[in-house]
Amino acid sequence: MFSAVDPSFYDCFYGIANTQSQVVERCYKDIGCCQYGCCNNDSWHTKYGWAVALIVIFCILVIIAFAIWLVVWLINRSKDKRQKRELMYEQASFSSPTPLPTPIAETPPVEQYSFEPPYAASYRY
Repeated sequence: MFSAVDPSFYDCFYGIANTQSQVVERCYKDIGCCQYGCCNNDSWHTKYGWAVALIVIFCILVIIAFAIWLVVWLINRSKDKRQKRELMYEQASFSSPTPLPTPIAETPPVEQYSFEPPYAASYRY
């Protein structure tokens, strides 16, 4: 029976054995009345349990992805440092302290295929 005070509640009437007295208990409309009192509301455990489980799984996957990304980044960073050191070593070992003399040879003039004359190539408009 609906409650006169609040429509979201039921008034559940229960009789006490071997007496004429009745007990009125208010139960949520969504839960309802059972034999000895208001019914248990166990449905929210299944509804929200799955939602919480999915959120936790998503968070764990994000943390795992971040950890993998961090490990790959650190490995690549160490490889980059090692390659940089090797490159610096190679450049230092192959460079000579004095520049080598270059033979002076006349180079033929470079042919120009652009529409601008050579004197205008360095001119800025």
